[in-house]
Amino acid sequence: MGGQYAPRQLYYNGSVQKATSSKTFQSIDPSTGTPLAEIHVASNRDVDAAISSATEAFKTWSTTPAIARARILLKAVQILRDRNDEIAKVETQDTGKPFSETSTVDVVTGADVAEYFANLVGGGGLNGETAQLREDAWVYSKKEPLGRIHPLLGQVPAEIYTEAGVPAGVFNIVNGAGDVGGYLTSHPGIAKVSFTGQVSTGKKVAGAAAGNMKYVTMELGGKSPLIVLPDSDLENAVDGAMMANFFSTGQVCTNGTRVFVHESMKSAFEKRLVEKMQYIRAGDLWDMNTNFGPLVSGVHREKVLGYIKHGIEVDRATLLYGGLGQPSVPRGLEKGFWVKPTVFTDCTDSMKIIKEEIFGPVLCILTFSAVDEVIQRANDTPLGLAAGVFTKDLNLAHKVIGKLEAGITWVNTWGESPAEMSVGGWKQSGMGVENGRRGIEAWVRNKSTLVDMSGASVTVYSKL
Repeated sequence: MGGQYAPRQLYYNGSVQKATSSKTFQSIDPSTGTPLAEIHVASNRDVDAAISSATEAFKTWSTTPAIARARILLKAVQILRDRNDEIAKVETQDTGKPFSETSTVDVVTGADVAEYFANLVGGGGLNGETAQLREDAWVYSKKEPLGRIHPLLGQVPAEIYTEAGVPAGVFNIVNGAGDVGGYLTSHPGIAKVSFTGQVSTGKKVAGAAAGNMKYVTMELGGKSPLIVLPDSDLENAVDGAMMANFFSTGQVCTNGTRVFVHESMKSAFEKRLVEKMQYIRAGDLWDMNTNFGPLVSGVHREKVLGYIKHGIEVDRATLLYGGLGQPSVPRGLEKGFWVKPTVFTDCTDSMKIIKEEIFGPVLCILTFSAVDEVIQRANDTPLGLAAGVFTKDLNLAHKVIGKLEAGITWVNTWGESPAEMSVGGWKQSGMGVENGRRGIEAWVRNKSTLVDMSGASVTVYSKL
């Protein structure tokens, strides 16, 4: 697959809109390093127009009966599923993820989330509450929705939602870098900001949003611990560690990059891990047997290689697998943003590759001797996005999980995050949650009302 896409403009008010700015940037195919499409950047004027469109749409969409909104969203879900492979192909070219991943995970889970929320809302999941205060007084609450604005793939779901019947202006796309994002987050017409990215950027976004007292959801970085206890199933633990570090080429916020292995299992764990590393297959992204793609950009590739080099030359960790350079790939892919899946062992807590988020396919092994010790070390980070433990002792698993300072945790697995599961980071890894009932409640504001039917207001100002 390959080829050049038509230039991508903006999308708001239910249709493609031409950007008033002359600025553009290129979307690059990460597997080949070749341009895919020219993306037009929004100006402040364009952002204002998109927000105005959203404001108008909000008046009708927010008052549309929940069951009617649910029907429209479920229609969009069906279109997403019907066009699964088409959307997955665009995602593969845009991000460098193998088609085996985008076609079975990305679009599927996106549709699952939309379906879950549609059914939740349609079934009364956002209804308010009532309480009888006394015989002639009641308290009721209602949840009122907040407004929302949303390169290459973004226009596709926007068109699908429009096709499904979502009113013009409800789903909008403006392209741009930090300046466009900054204008959005500080704009008085925006009520809520949701951001996914690195911690330093998230702090800036949250700070800008706080200036106007906006609601925020932050899903930021992590340096998550994956703990392998001595009684764990070796095969399952190795599989979990690989999924926690090499899925999506390690470009997942919840990566379990600090793999704590009990000292009694170190040799066996490393031996089986190296054996299974052979099952990582870089190559043609359209081959369903390929399960490892390039990094998303050349800049990011250099960043990840810098960490690998530092791990070898400065941290002096033992390089168990991979390293500098790129994996063997078919002809025509040599200029892609590839890195080798890499494993370091004999790591210590003070190493840079242990302390900083790499956001790439770099697995680091540390050993421990006692449960209390590993819990303390696992928590010794300003981040708290995810954590996990592998053990056959579920009582112990619950005790360990209960002491780990992370918002998303797993036992004997890693990475699955279904629509029903509310997820969010602790400490500097985030604010608020996504998915689940609590996730959708982050997009509404609560209004409480007390109704007194007695006809006599409570007062202290009466005649003596």
